[in-house]
Amino acid sequence: HTGSNRVAIDDLSWTCFAPLSTSETAKEKSFNIYPNPIKNNELSVKGENLSKISKAEIYDLSGKLIESIANPFKNSNKINLHGIAKGVYILKTDHSSAKFIIE
Repeated sequence: HTGSNRVAIDDLSWTCFAPLSTSETAKEKSFNIYPNPIKNNELSVKGENLSKISKAEIYDLSGKLIESIANPFKNSNKINLHGIAKGVYILKTDHSSAKFIIE
């Protein structure tokens, strides 16, 4: 029976949230979220090269992915947050992240 109980693992991926900085002074942060806290279910972003961002992800503070948006700023600088509960979240883009609050 040697070698008959082999285990194959493909597509193994590991996601680590440690580098997800919530520090407001992170130097690589290339955008600002306003208004923060958000009251109207609409997150507006101000920054350079927003249209080049290929993906935006919204995480809760436990690291759970709430929403993923492809080319989020292709046509505007806003993200619709309808259906997302009040709380503190992290918006992570290709190279940076920022914390925001939904009231």
